[in-house]
Amino acid sequence: MKKNKRDKNHKKCDKKSKPAPVAASPDQQPEDPEDEGNNDETPAPQKTTFWHVLKKLKFKVEWVGVTVAFFLLVATGYNTYLTRQALYTSQRAFLFYDGAQITTGNHKRGQNVSGPVTVMTKITNSGQTAARRTKVIIAYCQRLGGLPKGFSFPYTNTERNSILIAPRGAIAVPLSLEPKLLPELELGHTSITVYGEAEYVDIFEVKHITQFCINYKGLVVDGDTGDVKEYLWSNCDQHNCADDDCPQQWGEAGVDCCSPERCL
Repeated sequence: MKKNKRDKNHKKCDKKSKPAPVAASPDQQPEDPEDEGNNDETPAPQKTTFWHVLKKLKFKVEWVGVTVAFFLLVATGYNTYLTRQALYTSQRAFLFYDGAQITTGNHKRGQNVSGPVTVMTKITNSGQTAARRTKVIIAYCQRLGGLPKGFSFPYTNTERNSILIAPRGAIAVPLSLEPKLLPELELGHTSITVYGEAEYVDIFEVKHITQFCINYKGLVVDGDTGDVKEYLWSNCDQHNCADDDCPQQWGEAGVDCCSPERCL
């Protein structure tokens, strides 16, 4: 009996004792079963706080403010430019061709005249200030059928007198014609083109140019007396311009009024 009891106790001692459970330390986090097999160290997402949102919003507001200020500055500069241009345009002198007339003594249509025959070309200043150092040159071309192709508008007389044209004022520039030309002109046997240019300086010391060209078109006769009352003109197809609208050279160099088939 005693032997058996000792054997039983011996068997009990031979059994492997189970290890006692170890208490987890406070710093040790329990393992998440889903993280098993995943060794990537992914940073934890930052929490979005009210101050963080406010900081981003402040940056955006400042950026928008800078952009708006920039465009306001550009708009202000452009408005200043437009104001200056409007002031300049309203104050500068501006010369333009304002009609022409042939002056001579009273005579019937086609009648020979003994006195001088002059084309008076009117140049008017429509500006609010004077046109200074104005120089006008004028010439004419005698031929039928208009100007030749490539006509360069040459001037045989380049002498110019410097004059001043007052604001809203005008001048009449004379151009002498041969007296024998007038009857041929009135009867339609020939025609003339009058052309010229005016150079001047405004009060801002800016140089300007106005060019003009007119064709003779006919005349008006008094029905009672038969005397010539008025000569009619029309603008040429080209060579009527001002400033930047005028080219450096019209037509082709060396092409004058005369052409082999229509020279008068």
